[in-house]
Amino acid sequence: TSMSGEKLHYKEIQALLDNPEASEGRGLRISGDVLYNNFQMDKLQKVAHFNMTDETGGVLPVVYKGTIPDAFEEGAQVVVEGMYNLESQIFQANKLLAKCPSKYEATGEEHPDDVDKRPVADSSQRS
Repeated sequence: TSMSGEKLHYKEIQALLDNPEASEGRGLRISGDVLYNNFQMDKLQKVAHFNMTDETGGVLPVVYKGTIPDAFEEGAQVVVEGMYNLESQIFQANKLLAKCPSKYEATGEEHPDDVDKRPVADSSQRS
Protein backbone atom coordinates (compact mmCIF):
# COMPACT_ATOMS: atom_id res chain seq x y z
CA THR A 1 0.00 0.00 0.00
CA SER A 2 1.21 3.47 -0.84
CA MET A 3 1.36 6.16 1.82
CA SER A 4 1.04 9.04 -0.64
CA GLY A 5 -1.99 11.11 0.22
CA GLU A 6 -2.54 9.12 3.39
CA LYS A 7 -2.90 11.07 6.62
CA LEU A 8 -0.04 10.41 9.04
CA HIS A 9 -0.92 9.79 12.66
CA TYR A 10 1.34 11.33 15.31
CA LYS A 11 2.18 8.82 18.04
CA GLU A 12 4.22 8.95 21.21
CA ILE A 13 6.59 6.01 21.46
CA GLN A 14 5.12 4.47 24.62
CA ALA A 15 1.57 4.70 23.22
CA LEU A 16 2.73 2.82 20.12
CA LEU A 17 4.52 0.16 22.17
CA ASP A 18 1.55 -0.27 24.55
CA ASN A 19 -0.91 -0.89 21.73
CA PRO A 20 0.93 -1.58 18.46
CA GLU A 21 -2.07 -3.36 16.91
CA ALA A 22 -3.98 -0.05 16.82
CA SER A 23 -1.33 1.35 14.47
CA GLU A 24 -0.96 -1.68 12.21
CA GLY A 25 -0.96 -0.64 8.56
CA ARG A 26 -1.22 3.06 9.39
CA GLY A 27 1.23 5.77 8.39
CA LEU A 28 2.85 7.16 11.56
CA ARG A 29 4.95 10.17 12.47
CA ILE A 30 7.09 9.89 15.59
CA SER A 31 9.54 12.38 17.06
CA GLY A 32 12.23 11.79 19.64
CA ASP A 33 15.95 11.54 20.26
CA VAL A 34 18.40 9.05 18.80
CA LEU A 35 19.77 6.96 21.66
CA TYR A 36 23.49 6.55 22.21
CA ASN A 37 24.90 3.06 21.57
CA ASN A 38 23.04 0.67 19.30
CA PHE A 39 23.50 3.10 16.42
CA GLN A 40 24.61 1.81 13.03
CA MET A 41 24.77 3.84 9.87
CA ASP A 42 25.90 2.86 6.40
CA LYS A 43 25.99 6.00 4.25
CA LEU A 44 26.96 4.03 1.14
CA GLN A 45 24.00 1.67 1.41
CA LYS A 46 21.85 4.54 2.77
CA VAL A 47 20.65 2.51 5.75
CA ALA A 48 20.46 3.53 9.41
CA HIS A 49 19.58 1.27 12.35
CA PHE A 50 18.97 3.05 15.63
CA ASN A 51 16.82 3.25 18.74
CA MET A 52 14.93 6.41 19.56
CA THR A 53 13.19 7.58 22.69
CA ASP A 54 10.93 10.45 23.73
CA GLU A 55 9.63 12.02 26.93
CA THR A 56 7.41 8.95 27.55
CA GLY A 57 10.56 6.87 28.13
CA GLY A 58 9.64 4.28 25.52
CA VAL A 59 12.38 2.96 23.24
CA LEU A 60 11.61 2.31 19.58
CA PRO A 61 13.93 0.39 17.23
CA VAL A 62 14.02 2.05 13.81
CA VAL A 63 15.34 1.06 10.39
CA TYR A 64 15.56 3.77 7.76
CA LYS A 65 16.54 3.37 4.13
CA GLY A 66 17.17 6.52 2.14
CA THR A 67 19.33 9.62 2.10
CA ILE A 68 20.65 10.21 5.60
CA PRO A 69 20.60 13.87 6.72
CA ASP A 70 23.95 15.42 7.69
CA ALA A 71 22.57 16.41 11.10
CA PHE A 72 21.64 12.78 11.88
CA GLU A 73 23.80 11.42 14.72
CA GLU A 74 23.56 9.89 18.18
CA GLY A 75 21.64 12.23 20.48
CA ALA A 76 20.07 14.13 17.59
CA GLN A 77 16.40 15.08 17.65
CA VAL A 78 14.63 13.31 14.80
CA VAL A 79 11.22 12.84 13.24
CA VAL A 80 10.53 9.56 11.47
CA GLU A 81 7.62 8.73 9.20
CA GLY A 82 6.67 5.22 8.19
CA MET A 83 5.00 2.12 9.59
CA TYR A 84 5.47 -0.10 12.62
CA ASN A 85 6.11 -3.74 11.72
CA LEU A 86 4.28 -5.87 14.30
CA GLU A 87 6.18 -9.02 13.38
CA SER A 88 9.71 -7.60 13.70
CA GLN A 89 8.70 -4.93 16.27
CA ILE A 90 10.75 -2.42 14.29
CA PHE A 91 9.62 0.90 12.91
CA GLN A 92 10.23 0.94 9.16
CA ALA A 93 10.89 4.60 8.37
CA ASN A 94 10.63 5.94 4.84
CA LYS A 95 11.33 9.52 5.89
CA LEU A 96 13.93 10.77 8.36
CA LEU A 97 14.24 14.40 9.44
CA ALA A 98 17.01 15.48 11.80
CA LYS A 99 17.04 18.78 13.63
CA CYS A 100 20.34 20.62 13.53
CA PRO A 101 21.89 21.05 16.97
CA SER A 102 21.61 24.70 17.90
CA LYS A 103 24.68 26.69 18.89
CA TYR A 104 22.42 28.51 21.38
CA GLU A 105 21.60 25.35 23.35
CA ALA A 106 25.26 24.69 24.18
CA THR A 107 25.67 28.11 25.81
CA GLY A 108 22.35 27.97 27.64
CA GLU A 109 21.10 31.08 25.87
CA GLU A 110 17.55 31.48 24.64
CA HIS A 111 16.95 29.88 21.27
CA PRO A 112 15.99 32.39 18.54
CA ASP A 113 12.60 30.66 18.15
CA ASP A 114 11.81 31.84 21.68
CA VAL A 115 12.65 35.49 21.04
CA ASP A 116 9.04 36.66 21.16
CA LYS A 117 8.55 34.94 24.55
CA ARG A 118 11.13 37.11 26.30
CA PRO A 119 9.96 40.15 28.24
CA VAL A 120 10.67 43.25 26.19
CA ALA A 121 11.58 46.57 27.77
CA ASP A 122 9.17 48.98 26.11
CA SER A 123 9.98 52.61 26.84
CA SER A 124 6.51 53.77 25.74
CA GLN A 125 4.90 52.08 28.76
CA ARG A 126 7.04 53.86 31.33
CA SER A 127 5.43 56.83 33.13
